[in-house]
Amino acid sequence: MTQVTETTVIKIALREMPSSYGDARQEAARLWNRMVRLHHWFRKHRRPWPMKGDFEKHFKGRFALHSQTVQALIAQFFDNIQTTRTNRQNGDKKARYPWRTKRYLSVSWKGQALRLKGRHLSLPMGRGRSPLTIKLPKALPAGQIVEAELGFYELRLTIKRPV
Repeated sequence: MTQVTETTVIKIALREMPSSYGDARQEAARLWNRMVRLHHWFRKHRRPWPMKGDFEKHFKGRFALHSQTVQALIAQFFDNIQTTRTNRQNGDKKARYPWRTKRYLSVSWKGQALRLKGRHLSLPMGRGRSPLTIKLPKALPAGQIVEAELGFYELRLTIKRPV
């Protein structure tokens, strides 16, 4: 018998944005821009598109981000490629593959990478780097945090709990 769960996404406004938060978002954008350039090169030279695992191996340890954050960004990029491909096959010829470079990008952390100590959430930045620490509000719904996403002056937490 499967257990029914309820998923809630909570937006937490951040009053201050330390430079380390912006640095993390810039590093995520740097990874995204690198993937956009690689995708463009593969299409321009009519080479076969590599698998997601090939990208994960290629980018492992090259960015100042947690390994699971890098994996999440690669998954997001591959999902965007697949959505564009599907839209084009369904007749939407205006659908574009990711082409625009970004200066900042929201950074995601999977649940198993997160550390909660009291009301402080620790977001790891990878081996040898100090984590980002965010103080959470007192009133959070009960449940397990399965994902965190750091955007511009906001933190989005995805919380699952059994119903």
